[in-house]
Amino acid sequence: LRKGLYQLHLSNWLQYFRREQILILNFETLVSSKPNVRRDALQRLAAFLLDTTPEAVGRQYGQHPELFTLDTRNKLSCTRKVTELPCAFFEDYSRNYEPYNRNLY
Repeated sequence: LRKGLYQLHLSNWLQYFRREQILILNFETLVSSKPNVRRDALQRLAAFLLDTTPEAVGRQYGQHPELFTLDTRNKLSCTRKVTELPCAFFEDYSRNYEPYNRNLY
């Protein structure tokens, strides 16, 4: 579970880089089933990488929605693939990571 404690890892990076040089995105927004949520997250990413604003990215690339899509299908073939997590697991998992994740944003 320690691998998932991003705040601990990022605190090391922050010793060498300024906070504005690091972009933290929630993975769920990148693979959201809501196109506008996914588009906004990808525009934020593009703006960060291009050193501009999300609005400027939207104006420049807004007419090309295909640029703001990610293939979210898990293409690995595995008989033990988990397709759905029980709610109790997700709640426990979220509760354990919440104090660390709060420090990320």
